[in-house]
Amino acid sequence: MARNVIFSLWSGPLPAISELHFRSTLHHMGDDSGYHLFLDTSPGYEGVVTKEFEWLNDDPRVHITHISVLDYLRSHGISLPENPQHLIPTKTVRSWLRRWFLIVLGFQKLLRGLLPNQQSLSLLPHGVHDDPAFGITAGHGFALWRQEEDLSYRADIFRVLAPEFFEESSVLWLDLDVAVLADLSWLNDREPMVYRWGTYPFGNNAVIYLPQGRTMARRGLVDSMNSLGAARPWTLFSNDVCDEIGMDILPVDEFDPSFTEGHELYEDYAGLLISSPEAHPLAESLRSSLKMLHWHNSWRVTPPSDSAFGVILDHYRSVSGPSVGSRD
Repeated sequence: MARNVIFSLWSGPLPAISELHFRSTLHHMGDDSGYHLFLDTSPGYEGVVTKEFEWLNDDPRVHITHISVLDYLRSHGISLPENPQHLIPTKTVRSWLRRWFLIVLGFQKLLRGLLPNQQSLSLLPHGVHDDPAFGITAGHGFALWRQEEDLSYRADIFRVLAPEFFEESSVLWLDLDVAVLADLSWLNDREPMVYRWGTYPFGNNAVIYLPQGRTMARRGLVDSMNSLGAARPWTLFSNDVCDEIGMDILPVDEFDPSFTEGHELYEDYAGLLISSPEAHPLAESLRSSLKMLHWHNSWRVTPPSDSAFGVILDHYRSVSGPSVGSRD
């Protein structure tokens, strides 16, 4: 097993835009590192290495594992039904539940006002949380929320549990919409970390670093997820949880310009993906100032070569091998 392991998960065909993720990550990871790509085999969501990514099969640093995410979660006591059929749409059910929970929160606020010593009192069901940025949301601890239909939430849980496969290694989870723009040696001797989601009081789980031997953080994440009944970052990677398990929340400005106040891409990550006469200077600025670049989904977008994204991708194509795929 490699000393350092980078891992990710995907359900469905690998999106073409993730080429930047793979090329940049493989370029910057050290000689003592390996990349583990988990591909879901759950019915209807089978992960596929498409033709333009067949080169991954030939890279000895890349290990591809096919896994049923649903079965894996069930092995940890988290049961999500396969291909559920519902008479009432999930969106409608969640709307009704939110209205009910607003009433519950109103009553909870009233009780806290009457009982000053009960400020931690919560009347919300297990797994339901009132979050500072996203309002009322729920996790797997509240089955009526129907998380089984949410692939991103499956991945939220998976990234917390899967470090158990790599107990002898330091592990770095990366979403496939994250490019690595600097040598990963900066992680050496680091504490467990995520980076802050803008100015919110929680971290973004697109990047999670867990050094080998930091049992408190690894086990603490799993225990916190189980006690909260939720794995969404705004719940599980809150300031309080991260403080409790010894996990740092690094500033956003070296990871995510679209959430960095004052950056030219602030609240405009799409500006990275479109043609621009300023593409080259923007690309150089990003490469020189960021450790990583989180571009937030856009899975079906094909950025043109005269976008900042295209310029960065061309750079990593030139330093890592033949061009893969094509762009207009």
